[in-house]
Amino acid sequence: MRATLIETGRRFADRGWMLGTSGSLSVRLGDDPLRVLITVSGVDKGDLAPDHFLEVTDFTGIADPKASSEAYFEGGRRPSGETLVHEAIYRAIPDAGACYHIHSVAGTVVSLDGPTTFSDLEMLKGIGRWEPGARVTVPVVPNHADIPTLARAVADAANPDVPGVLVAGHGIYAWGPDAERCRRHVEILEFLFQVALARR
Repeated sequence: MRATLIETGRRFADRGWMLGTSGSLSVRLGDDPLRVLITVSGVDKGDLAPDHFLEVTDFTGIADPKASSEAYFEGGRRPSGETLVHEAIYRAIPDAGACYHIHSVAGTVVSLDGPTTFSDLEMLKGIGRWEPGARVTVPVVPNHADIPTLARAVADAANPDVPGVLVAGHGIYAWGPDAERCRRHVEILEFLFQVALARR
């Protein structure tokens, strides 16, 4: 699983979707309690290594990972500052097996105009919309510096029929039933955002 996430990080970084140390990648390991494997904070996703991931089961100590000493795990590392958003998505979408968060130019620009509806595009099949005349609206929520508030907003907007939520001026959280399909959903949603920019 770590090898898959490492390859995904490299692929996304090469496309300019995870510049610097931005973004986060996670997979659901189990439930009852929820267990999540997620990238650590402050690492370039194009240079991920097997020890750049942490397993999280207790989410109460990471509400403010910059301030809470409980947020520090083995070796002084801490999970992504967006861990609570991943947790919220896994709880809101029971079928989500992986969740990826990226910052792309296209997604960021599109997010500034609010929810965007896509129709009559063949690539909608890539997110499971095969029916003729399919229309897909990608929800957008306001950005919040307070991560628990952002997590609640993303969870409230999450729609099982549309595998992603944009955060205004920030980026997208996308999910899928497993790591590979989550990557595909990110790629399809990014294609849609690029189409929206091109049509301008």
